[in-house]
Amino acid sequence: MQFKRKLGAAAVLAASWYSGSAQAVTTITDVNVDTVSGVVYIDGTDLILSGYTPYVVLEGVSLTINRGASSNTHVQAAIPNTLPLAAGVGYQLYASPDRLPNTASNGYGAPTDQAYTTVYVGTGATGATGSTGATGSAGLTGATGHTGATGATGATGAGATGATGAQGPTGAPGATGATGSQGATGATGVPGPTGAQGPTGPTGPQGAAGTTGAQGSTGVQGPTGAQGATGATGSQGATGATGAQGSTGPTGPAGATGATGVGATGLPGATGATGATGASGPQGSTGATGATGNTGPAGATGSTNLSSASLSTCSSAATCSCSSGQLISGGAYCDSPTSYSGSLLINSYPSSTTTWTATCTNPNNGQPVNANTIYIICAPSQ
Repeated sequence: MQFKRKLGAAAVLAASWYSGSAQAVTTITDVNVDTVSGVVYIDGTDLILSGYTPYVVLEGVSLTINRGASSNTHVQAAIPNTLPLAAGVGYQLYASPDRLPNTASNGYGAPTDQAYTTVYVGTGATGATGSTGATGSAGLTGATGHTGATGATGATGAGATGATGAQGPTGAPGATGATGSQGATGATGVPGPTGAQGPTGPTGPQGAAGTTGAQGSTGVQGPTGAQGATGATGSQGATGATGAQGSTGPTGPAGATGATGVGATGLPGATGATGATGASGPQGSTGATGATGNTGPAGATGSTNLSSASLSTCSSAATCSCSSGQLISGGAYCDSPTSYSGSLLINSYPSSTTTWTATCTNPNNGQPVNANTIYIICAPSQ
């Protein structure tokens, strides 16, 4: 996007009103802004003066001037990316050959060494460059202006280089320098061509006999030979005589075993008194085992009369006996009496034909205690 701002007659008259003799008359006659490349082109008068720093300020931002492409009547300055320009908006442009806005002049006087204008961004394409106008006739020589103020002292000029002086006398020879270090070994040269073969020398004397060589390793074992023919079978030996059979011992007679009765179990008989132990007789010789006898006939079935049996109990006792008759059966109960805190049954058995015995134990201390209840069944004697 490009736009131009040309100053009209009013601007020229304003610049003339500020002009004075021996002062810079800075004017802006043409502005061309290239927003694509970011460059503003300014045409005018007294935009740059030798020995001074020029300034271009757009909307309060100081622009960088391309001094190589600028002159007293033309200035090129770069627009920073931080200063976007919008179409249809007016921006103030300031130019001065020696100072920023609102600062003192450096010797050309105020306010003619600065100029302002307003530029607007357009959206149209850049128009074609007009043809160069005809050169105007030379203007009349203006009146001599007033003598200006003394300028600042110029920089010290560099004098011309003087002629070369005559050559001085030759100096005394310098001391001999230290011996330099040995240079690196040169690369090996290319081998020369092989010389012609010399004549064959005379035959030398025969050398001494060499030592006996080591014994060679054992050869590989040869293949196994064919199996020989089977020898003739030898004659069978005579059969030995059969040994005499031993005589069989006589079988002793077997005692007859009675058959087990199948009747109901009778009441236990009363334990008889133990008889006196008889003297041991001499051990008899072992008789021959007799032949097994025939199975004997079954014994007669026993009988028990329970029609007159009765149940009796004994509380907190170790024994319980039949008041009459004989004991048929019994049992004991070790419940948890208050004084024993859960006693356990240790034994319960018939201790005689009329008495049943039972023992309980206290689990807390292991001491024997009486059964809570002993049950007995008694029947009249047969």
